[in-house]
Amino acid sequence: MYNSQSNNLAEIVYVSLGLGAVVAWCLYTIFTSESFKKIKLLLYLLLLALFHYNEFISTAKYNGNKVTSRLFLVYGQGGSKEYWAIQSMNMIEFYLKLNVESNWFILGVILAVLGILLRHLSIKTCGASFNHYIETEKQNKLVTHGVYGLSRHPSYLGFWIFVNGIQILLGNMLSMIICLIVMNFFFKKRIRFEEWFLVKFHGDDYLKYKQRVRVLIPLI
Repeated sequence: MYNSQSNNLAEIVYVSLGLGAVVAWCLYTIFTSESFKKIKLLLYLLLLALFHYNEFISTAKYNGNKVTSRLFLVYGQGGSKEYWAIQSMNMIEFYLKLNVESNWFILGVILAVLGILLRHLSIKTCGASFNHYIETEKQNKLVTHGVYGLSRHPSYLGFWIFVNGIQILLGNMLSMIICLIVMNFFFKKRIRFEEWFLVKFHGDDYLKYKQRVRVLIPLI
């Protein structure tokens, strides 16, 4: 699994330790804090760390050939500045108290956890066929069972659910609206591009699958 040319062992260790420290600190502080607002923020950071852990661990377990030190996605995907711009926006809206105080935060936690689980199941089900980047050459079989029998792109759906769960947890209505617009634009463009290759690789098999199974992301 480990390839020194595509992996930096020191980077994997440092990122793991960093995420582990965030998880440990959040769990300890959640059970000792008396501030409801602080607990919501800690839950957000905890879920964010678990999301990034899941991306690397799931890929390492079910598709070891595709493992790189960047699969924690703490740099976004391929160094995405937009991803962390959204996280910064979340913090700004939360601290400026532009967010909405509500009791829906439990629903937000549940949705965020479900999003992470769906990402995990997507990677597990797809196995060697899963890739964080669009395949431009046919290498693996078409996967249509499991969670892929419910959604054509369950990993994208999982991310969509996770992000919206986070916004509900924080009560960030402005960030949610912006995220919905950005995510739907990104996924619509990416899915169109990806499915062009899938039709090219798998022909009628994918076209029949496409007719039978929806994406399930609203407006896509």
